[in-house]
Amino acid sequence: MENSTVSDVVQKVDELIKTSKKDQIMSKINRLQNIALYIFVFSINFEMLEVNDNFSVTKFAGILYIFTILPQIQSFFSIQNLKPVLLPIIFFFVLLTINNLININELYNEVISPSMILNILFFILMINHVRKDYLILEKALLYFALGSVFLTLFYILGIGTNYDIDGRLTIFGDNENGIGLKISASLIIILVTIFQNRLKLNWVRFLMLIPLPFMLKFLAETGSRVSVISFALAFAIGVVLIKTDSILKKVLIYLGGGIIFLIIAVQLMQTGVLVERLTRSSDSGDLGGRALIWERIIPLIKDHPIFGIGNTGYDLFYMSNFGLNKSPHNVILEILCYTGIVGLIFYSTFLFQIFLRGYQSYSKNGWLLPLALLSPILGMIISGQILHFKIGWIIFAYIVSSSAIPYFKASRV
Repeated sequence: MENSTVSDVVQKVDELIKTSKKDQIMSKINRLQNIALYIFVFSINFEMLEVNDNFSVTKFAGILYIFTILPQIQSFFSIQNLKPVLLPIIFFFVLLTINNLININELYNEVISPSMILNILFFILMINHVRKDYLILEKALLYFALGSVFLTLFYILGIGTNYDIDGRLTIFGDNENGIGLKISASLIIILVTIFQNRLKLNWVRFLMLIPLPFMLKFLAETGSRVSVISFALAFAIGVVLIKTDSILKKVLIYLGGGIIFLIIAVQLMQTGVLVERLTRSSDSGDLGGRALIWERIIPLIKDHPIFGIGNTGYDLFYMSNFGLNKSPHNVILEILCYTGIVGLIFYSTFLFQIFLRGYQSYSKNGWLLPLALLSPILGMIISGQILHFKIGWIIFAYIVSSSAIPYFKASRV
């Protein structure tokens, strides 16, 4: 009897040791996954830097992230509570792929867009990462913003910078609007992180105010009108909608926010290239060449209104008719060209879910960041290429996951 009791005790101790070792291993894997995600998001600021031909630092960081989640890959592909937002974008991607195949040609034969399928993949993985750590994407966005601070340091030192014929700043060969939207999003992330402090940072967070004047100057020198307007709109949204527990605090926020807004506006308006581009837009409706592109693709949309002609067909159309390949620089028109009205319905349903969830995060919990980041998202849609813009998809994942956190918590109870 005693031997049996001793044996049972030994067995239980052995099981506890094995469980403890397993928990330690899983804890280390979780930490590696978090670190890999931070590195990936941080590196997006430097995605034009290549380790060697066609292999950027961001690609390396993305592979590292995927490698760390392989031991738990199944848990990263759950679609529980996510079907309303995932299904429309999957249907859109399938339609786009079919259209690319139908309109394949000798010049353009890329049926599946690698960048888009990877963006959707990371979108799903990151949402599910939040099931393990509810603040992981908010932390990751802060690392992205810190990456923009480092990029600003390179700008200050003149490393990798260049000015085009119009006087617009680029760095490491990246697109001016792309840089501007990244800086705009980073400014929003830093300000909301400081003043809402959901990450429970101490007074050290106020040190993040130091690089903001340099980042604003960097933003202005890109000459990106949509980025400046996106930041201004998000700033105004934050000041107006931030929730407080007293009327006095609200009044002080309005006064302080108004003063800061004027100071920022004065600083931005000291940059000649930005003032010139804003003036041209105001006086003559100048859209930086976009109007000409839109005028050229309207006949294409009219000829193929229902299903479009895919990425392959669009590229051939523009090259054959105009001798070059130009992006529409407007996501709505881009989708109409690629997938017609049917694809636009799928993608609009996806966007509706994103904007709805951003609003829900604010209305139910008072979280400003998901709502404020809709401003640069809107800028990317109106004047950018969000289908292939990595930070746009990361913001999508953050907004969706922020509204889904209560469901994630409930599923673990």
